[in-house]
Parts: sequence; structure tokens; C-alpha cells
Amino acid sequence: MSVKNGGPDTFTPKETKETNLAMNEEAMSFVLIRLQISVKSAILLGMLIGSVMLRWELWDSALKHGEIAIRGYEYDSDRDCVRVYKRNGQFDYCRPLVNCRMCENVTHIHEVPNDDMDPELFEKEYAFTGQPLIVRNVTQDWKAMSAFDFTFFRDIYDRLNSPVLYNTEPDCQFFSWDFSEFSSMDEVFSMPRGRYQMKGTYTPWYIGWADCDPQARAILRDYYETPWFIAKESESGRRDWFFMGTPGFGAPFHIDNVVHASWQAQIRGRKLWQLQPPPECSRICPGPMETVLEAGDVIVVNTNWWFHATSVLDGLSITITNEYT
Repeated sequence: MSVKNGGPDTFTPKETKETNLAMNEEAMSFVLIRLQISVKSAILLGMLIGSVMLRWELWDSALKHGEIAIRGYEYDSDRDCVRVYKRNGQFDYCRPLVNCRMCENVTHIHEVPNDDMDPELFEKEYAFTGQPLIVRNVTQDWKAMSAFDFTFFRDIYDRLNSPVLYNTEPDCQFFSWDFSEFSSMDEVFSMPRGRYQMKGTYTPWYIGWADCDPQARAILRDYYETPWFIAKESESGRRDWFFMGTPGFGAPFHIDNVVHASWQAQIRGRKLWQLQPPPECSRICPGPMETVLEAGDVIVVNTNWWFHATSVLDGLSITITNEYT
């Protein structure tokens, strides 16, 4: 407080108003400056985070592309998928990248005796996970175990003049892999007896076919069923597949383009299975695994996720496979 003429000096209302206005303007100016700094900081921080994220996306994409390319696969960055080609070099389809969490903790193929398996355990730990499973001695009571052989299939399809023989309908798929001499089941069933009976110096062979004939399916299904631990409502309703061949050959490493996970039952012979994660998961998931299927065993694996190869070890190998939902 100032003193003037021996008494207190008072401020007029006008002076007080002007003083408060100046202080408010100064405060507002300070706030605006702080806001401008905050906005600029936020913009800079956002640009920094965005730059880091973009660089990571580009780096991750480059890693995926480089890692897959090194292993002989072509990554399509526009569609984020792997281009798959047929053996003749023709483009087949673009495979979605696999979520590597499905295999990051998988170290081996689980084996469970038939007596220790039940539908609840299968549903909880195996049905829709990436964990491959073998259930031993599942099919011992199937009539297929004693009935199925080369001539059994040949006689059924011949008697029905089945479309399976000619591979002309879209659902009647036929695989012969490296055996270019075969283009249909009709040609397979025309091979000499000594060759399918593996006598003398026979030439090995291995083929697969889809049972696209409803009449044949009705007959064949009387000899086998969906493995008992897979819930009835989980049956896919899709056509069954059969694979048959002699020792020393099998299917090369490949990944399937089917809808669901699959089961495969070994009816005759012994077959080596080899699994490895897809190339985009090689940094995360453990390396190759293998196991041997004996007659009576069932393997359950999502063949859309796992690269797999098979090789017949002993005897004429016959297997049945289908999907489940």
C-alpha cells in the first residue's frame, strides 16, 4: 500500500479493472503458449511413434518376405499371404499366413493310447489347437483292417463303373506326385499284379484319391467310421480321401488347402510322418518333428498349418483321411 499526503492511496475501480484485464491477458497468453507447446509435442510424439511403428511394420514385413523367400516361398505383401504354385509352375492359390501362436510351444507330437483318450480330453487339448496327436490302436475293430487291399478297391470301383476311376469330375481329385505315369485311378488299377503285390524288381508307387462316388462311399463306410473320440457332430460331411502305396515313397513336404483340421487312420503298412512349421513361423516355433504310424493308429493334425511329408516304410500302406469341424 502506498501513502500520499499522510493517508492511504486508494485505486479507483477503473484502475483495478485494467490491472485485472492485463493479468488475465498475460495468463491466457501463457496458457496458449503452453497449449501450443503441448500440441506440437503431441504431434512430434505421434510422428515419432508412427515412424517407429511404420519402421517396425516395414521391418517385420521385410523379415517375413526375406525369411519366406530364402526357403523358396513367395510372399505377397499386398495380400499378406504366401503364393503357392503347382509342380508345373502354375499359380495355385495364395495361402494365408499362419498364426505362429499355434506352434510356438509345440515341441513334439503327443502320443496317447486309445484307452487313455476320451472326447472331452480331445476337445480340450487337441481338437482346435496346433498340437499334433497320435492315438494308438484306434481302428483294430474296423472291418477295413482285414478287408482293404488293392483288389478290394479295384473291384468295387470297377463294378460301379465309378467316376473315381476317371478323374473327370471336379470332386474326383487324384494325386500321383512324382509318378507321372498315372493320371487316374483307372490307370493305377491297370498295373501288373507283381507290381501291386511288390514281387520281384517291381517299381514303387504312391497315389491318393478322393472318394467322390456316393455309391462307393456307402459301401466303404460300412468298413470304417470317424474315430470314436471325435464328436459325432464334428464330422465334416466332406468326402473321404484314401492314400495307397509301396515302401520308399510317399507325399513330399506340402501344406494342404482344405477347410478344417484332419484325421488320418493307418489301415495297412507303416508310414513315417514328418512335420515342420510354416516358414513364417520358423523364428518362433521349434524345428521338424517326426513319428511312425503303425496299422491301427490315427494321427490328428491341422494340415493347413503344418507342412508335412510322409514315406511308406513297410508293406502296402493304405490310409483313410477326412476333416472334422
